[in-house]
Amino acid sequence: MHIESPSALHLAPGPGGDPARWPSDDRVEHVQAVDPADDAALHAWYELLRVAQHVDLPGDPDPCPIRVREQLRHPWPDQASRLWLVLDGARAVAGCLVLLPTADNRDMAEIELVVHPEFRRRGTGRRLLAQVADQVRAEGRSRIISGVYAPLDAVDAWTAAGSGPSFARAAGARPVTVEMERLLEVGSIDEAAYDRLLADALAHSPGYSTVRWNGPVPEEYAADLAELTGRMSTDTPLDDLAMEPERYDTGRIRAEEKGLRVRGVRHYTTGAVHDATGRLVGFTELRLAFSHSDHASQEITIVGPGHRGHRLGMRMKIENLRWTRAHEPALRTVDTWNADANGPMIAVNEAMGFRPHRRAHIWELTLS
Repeated sequence: MHIESPSALHLAPGPGGDPARWPSDDRVEHVQAVDPADDAALHAWYELLRVAQHVDLPGDPDPCPIRVREQLRHPWPDQASRLWLVLDGARAVAGCLVLLPTADNRDMAEIELVVHPEFRRRGTGRRLLAQVADQVRAEGRSRIISGVYAPLDAVDAWTAAGSGPSFARAAGARPVTVEMERLLEVGSIDEAAYDRLLADALAHSPGYSTVRWNGPVPEEYAADLAELTGRMSTDTPLDDLAMEPERYDTGRIRAEEKGLRVRGVRHYTTGAVHDATGRLVGFTELRLAFSHSDHASQEITIVGPGHRGHRLGMRMKIENLRWTRAHEPALRTVDTWNADANGPMIAVNEAMGFRPHRRAHIWELTLS
């Protein structure tokens, strides 16, 4: 799980109220398991995501259609994916994407449940979640997790206003992690301030060099990158979210790189190398979706134990952002997610000019 920039998994069932009291709409009963080869169904899912996002996340870039399609056709090598749609004729009025880890954390399912704005507060989301829970339970999973967007000031998920928190509470889920999305407006960057931050980081990190790559990691760093990636599941604060350590090797890294190519993702990475040993001891990555040229997502940033305290995170992130901008001149915004408990990374991001944009809570539903 890439905690600094998690997947956009969310419950978006309706504009408010207690889902248990929402009236039923008996017209909407056709729940279809989607065949990944069904172009029409995948297009319906994409249109549902696009329309719902305009209401729920105004100002965000549209979902990338290639990413939406390939999540079903070519899931990550360590995941299986399922999609169910609620249909009203040929139109998808609700849907739920389910991601099932297969390499580790095999007791868990991650879901994205979305209801069309015109069909909310009719019980559609509640009924769909019940059917998905039955399917997930049949696949041997004992818990469901999902990110739920909430107002920016909603630190306490139990009392947060909004449809997502209300839906999660009514479903019997519990909040396990609080996260904040921060946004960087590239046009507002103070380059002189960046120069000072970078100079300070360089002064604190003698004995380290930086390397860059665009696409697959060079072979000499692949094993170190795999080890560092696996540490994200153990070294990043997760509050009450229980996660098994993720096991990465070079094969898993290469398979994920292939997945990025299939999705058309452009990714830029800067790593820190310990000069005395030649080992890669940290890295940071920015990604741009195939259909986006003006928006990037900050993915993993990590420095290995024994090499922290040298401001390598700041050094890598500034260098990587500048390098990415040199290749992506249309870039205007960068988003990043952090758990509230991750103070050191938040301090780096805020020093770089990232500002609070949106809050989310990760909720967990235990299946009986």
